[in-house]
Amino acid sequence: MATSKTAYPVRRRLPRNYSTEIGRVIARWALFESRLRALAYLLLDVSPERGRLAVRGGRVADYLTMLEDLMALRGVGVTVKTKALKRPLSEVEAFRDKLAHGVWLRHPRTRTPVLQVSKGDLPDAPAGRAVQASAVTLGDLRRYVRTIDAAIRIADRMHRELVRQTRVVTLPKRRRPQQRARRRGRRAEAQPKLPPPPSPALLRS
Repeated sequence: MATSKTAYPVRRRLPRNYSTEIGRVIARWALFESRLRALAYLLLDVSPERGRLAVRGGRVADYLTMLEDLMALRGVGVTVKTKALKRPLSEVEAFRDKLAHGVWLRHPRTRTPVLQVSKGDLPDAPAGRAVQASAVTLGDLRRYVRTIDAAIRIADRMHRELVRQTRVVTLPKRRRPQQRARRRGRRAEAQPKLPPPPSPALLRS
C-alpha cells in the first residue's frame, strides 16, 4: 500500500458482483464472531443472554487467547491449534475493517476497483502512512470468503469437541487434554487447514 497526494475520483457504484462479495465478507465475518462468542459462553457456562452482558468483543487474536485461557482453566482442550489461526485471521479481520470503512476509487493505472483507507478510519490502526490504497480483485474477495468459511467450520469443530468434554467435566482436571482424549479412546482428528488470505495489489501514485 502507498500514500497518494492525488485526489482520484470516487467510485459511487461498484459492479454488482463486487457488492455481493463485499457483503459476504462482512456477513460471514459477523457469523464467525458469533461462533467465537458461543465458545466463550460454553466455557464460562453462561447463557447467551448473560454472556452478551458479561463478555465483550475484541480483536480476534485477543479473543482466541481468551479462549485458550478459559480452556486451560476448565481443564479441557481441542485438537485445533488455535495459535496458528491468530495471524491469518488477524489479516482477514483487518481487511474486513477496510471494507467497512474504506472508499472505492478509480485509479489511472488499473481498471480494477481500488480501496482507499485513511488511518484514522480504522480501529487500532498502526503507526505509518496516513492513506493506503490497494487494487482489490473479485478473486481476492472470494478468497477472503473461503478463508472465513473455513474459520467458521473450525470454530464449529471446536464447539463440538468442547461440548463433549464440558458435559462430563465440571471441575478442572490436572491431566492434559491430549492425555484425557487418549484415555477415552477417541481417535485424534486431522488438524484443520485455514486457507491463507490473499494479498491485494499495492498501488503507488
